[in-house]
Amino acid sequence: MHAAQSRPLVTAIRAGLSSKILCPVIIAGIDLTGQTDCTAQSGAGKSITVTGVTSTKEVGQFFSLVANGVRYLHEVTAINGQVLSINPSLKVAIGGGEILEFAVPKIEGFLDGVDKDVTIGMIGNVGLSFRINESQ
Repeated sequence: MHAAQSRPLVTAIRAGLSSKILCPVIIAGIDLTGQTDCTAQSGAGKSITVTGVTSTKEVGQFFSLVANGVRYLHEVTAINGQVLSINPSLKVAIGGGEILEFAVPKIEGFLDGVDKDVTIGMIGNVGLSFRINESQ
């Protein structure tokens, strides 16, 4: 990734091991341009029914479910109308009205271990190495 694109990630890494961090999830090959957030209508296990546009969503795309002020990262595994199959299973009960962040999905948690590695190459490319454990 180029140095200009890496600033949010490098900033999150520098937040340290003791602070909860919020880091955007970037997936190669999935264009998030024009993506809109949705609202959860209901859900259980590995499926969630949403309100809003699902025609722009893709299998393999990540989203963050915001419930009780905490973000939970999920991946879309299948789409059938307004019902999304997801992985992993829901970690919280869905009451309806929770936000699903598709435009800028994020993972919320803590850095794993003590190793944080950032390297900047001669042409401005950045190599990052870290792992985030979800806070819930």
